[in-house]
Formats: sequence, structure tokens, C-alpha cells
Amino acid sequence: MFKKGEKVFHSLYGVIPIEDVEVIEISGEPQEFYVMFTKGTKVMVPVRNYKEAGLRKLTKSKEIDKVLSVIQKADESADMDWNERFKLNEEKIRNGKFNELAVVVRDLYWVEKEVGLNKKEKEMYNLVHRFLVEELALAKQESKTNAAKILNKALWNKGK
Repeated sequence: MFKKGEKVFHSLYGVIPIEDVEVIEISGEPQEFYVMFTKGTKVMVPVRNYKEAGLRKLTKSKEIDKVLSVIQKADESADMDWNERFKLNEEKIRNGKFNELAVVVRDLYWVEKEVGLNKKEKEMYNLVHRFLVEELALAKQESKTNAAKILNKALWNKGK
């Protein structure tokens, strides 16, 4: 599915390049693993379970445009208590789909504006915002600074 050198999205680490594909024998059976490195940590994902492990291809520019228009719609979680909202957002992050990550950022952005976020939700917002900016920058061939401006503009334009 993925090739050595290809950049992919991992739901825990964001955009990360495939460094290698290794075959490791487990219980006498050879198994292939995608090998990636992030901040000095080796990350190995079984090739046959890559989706379940939160690995996916990067989102294309056209799809990102659609998602940016979606995040301008009303948020879904403003009326939830923070614990319920946090669990819902964790599930969306584990899923790793760009559109769901965008919904997490949108909802947390507006909760912050309306009532404020607790420490855990602020950390979640910052992490997912960084993930979106990294992916948006690659898809649009923009700097991360410009990608952040594009994302933030979409957030600010909600409901307009």
C-alpha cells in the first residue's frame, strides 16, 4: 500500500514518512511492518492492519477544500459536558480521518471562544490543529504558516 519515502498520516503522530518496510518473524510467521521515526522514536505498524493502527494516505487538496467548507458549519458538541465531548473527540482522533479531525478543531475552537477549554481539551486542540496544518501544508504546497492562516480563516468564518 505505502512505499518507502512516502509521507502518510498516523493518528498519534500526524504526518510522518515511511522509512522502510521490514519483515519480522512473529510466532514463526513472517510479517511486514511499516517503519517510521518521530522524535527519535521508532514506530512500527503492521502492513496488514495499517488502517486499524491509524495510518492512511494524505488527504488531497480537493478533499481539503470540501472539509474547510464543512468546518464553517455549526459545531456539534457545544452543549455536551467536557468529559462527554472529550471522549467523542478522542474517538474521532483515533479514526484519523481529515474531516473528523477538522470537526474536532472546529468544535473545540468555538467552545474555547464561548466558555473556555480545560487543560486536556486545550492540549487536544493544539495537537489536532498541528496535525491539520501539517497535512494542509503538504496538500496545498504551502508553508505551515500559510496553512495555519487558511485553517484559521475557515474557523473564523463559521456561520458567515
